[in-house]
Amino acid sequence: MPKIGVYGICKNEEEFLNRCLDSVWEADVISFCDTGSTDNTLTVLNEFAEHHGNVIVTQIHVNPWRFDDARNAALYSLPSDCDICISIDADEMLEVGWYKKLSVKIEEDIKLNGKTSDRYNHRFKTVWDWRENGKNISEHWHERIHARHNFMWKLPVHEHLVKCDGTAESIGWLPDVLMIQKPENTKSRVYLPMLEQSAKEDPKRWKTFSFLAGEYINAGDFDKADEALDHAILLPDSDKAFLHYQKSNLYQRKGDFDWAVIEMMNSCKSVPHIREYRVYLAQVYLAAGRKSDAIAALDQAAKITERTYGYEYNPSCWGEVFETFKDSIK
Repeated sequence: MPKIGVYGICKNEEEFLNRCLDSVWEADVISFCDTGSTDNTLTVLNEFAEHHGNVIVTQIHVNPWRFDDARNAALYSLPSDCDICISIDADEMLEVGWYKKLSVKIEEDIKLNGKTSDRYNHRFKTVWDWRENGKNISEHWHERIHARHNFMWKLPVHEHLVKCDGTAESIGWLPDVLMIQKPENTKSRVYLPMLEQSAKEDPKRWKTFSFLAGEYINAGDFDKADEALDHAILLPDSDKAFLHYQKSNLYQRKGDFDWAVIEMMNSCKSVPHIREYRVYLAQVYLAAGRKSDAIAALDQAAKITERTYGYEYNPSCWGEVFETFKDSIK
């Protein structure tokens, strides 16, 4: 049987930690690093460890703070004989049945290829407003399941997992394994300095510049946001549609709806098969006072019937909510 380890970092997560730990108890070994909690997080971890013989609890101090250094410490605390590891945060949980599904896939890979895949992509769903009605949801593929050796986390924030030797990865797909995040949205998160450092360390990672632009927009620094998005759009592997969508939002914040429309149209052209961007285009048209154009955009959106499954997925662009919005402006 393959040996599966789960690891994570936490700080002041007593409200969510039991939920997370209860979802991963089947793992062969669990390792959590506390990074300086002042609440009962350590008590929760230690009590869980008392009832499960497979739990490693450590305290670490990372200064200056970087998420990659903290995650690497948690990863390296797992026993070296683990076959596969799962990185999880305290506000996340794995859906029931994950252990068996992953074990079966690992055993299939070993039988066919003599080894596990380097990484196993799985489904990841975030329920942003879970305290209320739970309708604000994003869903995409994630890459938190990986081999124990030859991997490390990089970048101070919005860190990503890389293969240490730089060779190509073998990828396994786990469509039936779901990780669910129910985040605490009231916490203050000051990421701008770390994102600026991340951009310096890796100027070729478009997602860093996308996040950086979002922070600049929130700070009201529209010029720097525009520069960050322009840089990201020029990168060869960047998601042009999403970046043009961000630029449209930037122009809307500036009150320039003509350019906001142009940028959203660029998004639609980049991915004509994704309904969400046409709905967003209709919303920009409405904000610009162009009702007939908004109706036309929604008519085009309605013709796209294959549901989106990437991070672009927005449930309000489908089903009853979409139909109600469509009818409301006619």
